[in-house]
Parts: sequence; structure tokens; C-alpha cells
Amino acid sequence: MIKTLTCCTSYAQEVNITPALTSYPSCSAEQPKFCGDKGTITVSTSAAYYSFDNGVTWGTSSTATGLSPGNYSVRTKDISGCISNAQVVNISSNTLGNPDYTVVNPACSVAGSITINTPADFYTFNGGQTWVTSNTLSNVISGNFSVGIKNNLGCTSYFSSIYLQPFQNTSPQSSVIQPTCGTNGTVYISTEADMYSFDNGATWTTSNMKDLPPGTYQLKIKNAAGCVSQLQQSGCMSLRLIVLIIRWYSQPAALTAASPSTQYQISTALTED
Repeated sequence: MIKTLTCCTSYAQEVNITPALTSYPSCSAEQPKFCGDKGTITVSTSAAYYSFDNGVTWGTSSTATGLSPGNYSVRTKDISGCISNAQVVNISSNTLGNPDYTVVNPACSVAGSITINTPADFYTFNGGQTWVTSNTLSNVISGNFSVGIKNNLGCTSYFSSIYLQPFQNTSPQSSVIQPTCGTNGTVYISTEADMYSFDNGATWTTSNMKDLPPGTYQLKIKNAAGCVSQLQQSGCMSLRLIVLIIRWYSQPAALTAASPSTQYQISTALTED
């Protein structure tokens, strides 16, 4: 505040002085080897004092042992009282393997869901940011998810990444067996669905495979609720092979036959309809 000679005072102005922080300390972590085991954090940066709880408590040892899984904010302090920035170190116990899960993709007006089938005390659908006791995430429209499990001891699984895309925004995956001369080709739709179309939705069938003559085909899939996918084009080509044209030459040619006294020139051509 300030005051004039006539004793008029100003409004109070608040000023915050932030302490200058030193650089981040260098740390290493020894992770638990089995569920129920503890971890260790060692600070290699030399300092007078060390904190493993963001400066709440301080000690002279650069090593913290017996640490349960979790995030630890490590700081150092010199003899002048200068404190470092906080280095976050994660102690993790990924000893529960990979979780098993089931995905129901969203389709048109019907939302999707993710269900973690592996029994556990806690479940996460966002990579461990939050943990819940329900193993199902419902009303999912679309997006990226990272699922995992945790028990009461704090042991966790590895996280599995999942991407949910609305059915109507996807295109069916397919493969083609090209026809030989005089026979049809085969188009195979590998994306699982309830109904399949090879003519842009004009007709539908429950078979995901169809023998077709040469041409271009527009593939779509549909689920039981009638939700239709995007279009995928697939084609069958007809190949005719003009095989060997053999001529006799008195002079050496491109290909030498088994008999040293006989030479042949062989030409091939490939045409496409």
C-alpha cells in the first residue's frame, strides 16, 4: 500500500515472491519384482537434503526404500535452503499380466461399451488416471481408451489400448482371389458383420464370400440393428497369358537350351482385360 502526505491510502496490492528453484534432480527407480514387493528410488544428484513427498518432509538419505506403487515427487535442497523442481518418479507393480476384455463398438444411434473380463478389485479405462470398481464402461460413442486392473495391494496389470470407432464410419476389410482364364474370382469380406453386400447395398446376404466375374464391386456391411458401414471398393481382373513363342535361330539368342548346338529365343507377353 502507499499513503500520501494527507494520509490518503491506496488499495492493497498483493505481490507474490516465488522462490527460485534449482534444476530437476536425477533419479532412478527399482521396481517391485512381484505383487506385494516394494520399490526403491535413488537420487544421484548431490544435495544436503532430499524429499520424496514434494517437500513435505526432508531427510539426508538420497535413497527411499519400501515404496508402494504410486507417483513420488522428488526434490533436493542445498545448505542455503534452495529447493529443486520436483521430479516425478513412478513406482509400478505390473505383475497382473494383461487384462482380458470385450468391446461392443458403437453403431449409429446405439452406444458402445468396454467390459474387462479379468476379475480384479479396481478397473481403469484411462490408463490409471482414475480407478473404479465397475468392470464395464457404458455409453461409449468413440475414442481411445487404455484398460487395466489393480488389486488391493496396489499391483496393476499392463495397460491395453483400445480404439472404438462408430460402425457407420468404418469400411469393411476385404481380400480378392483373382480369376484365372475362364473362371470367376472370389471376394472375401473379413470384417465381421450380420449382413454383407457386394453391390453397394442393393442386395444383402449372410455370406461374407462371393464368386464374381471380372469387374469392380462396392462392398458394404450391416449389423443386426440395420446400421450400414461406409463403402469399400474391390475388383476382380481377368488375365490372359500369351505363353511361349519359340523360333529357331541360326545365330545365338537370348536363352541357351540344354543342348549346346541348339539356341532358342523365347518371348512372353501379358495382357489385361
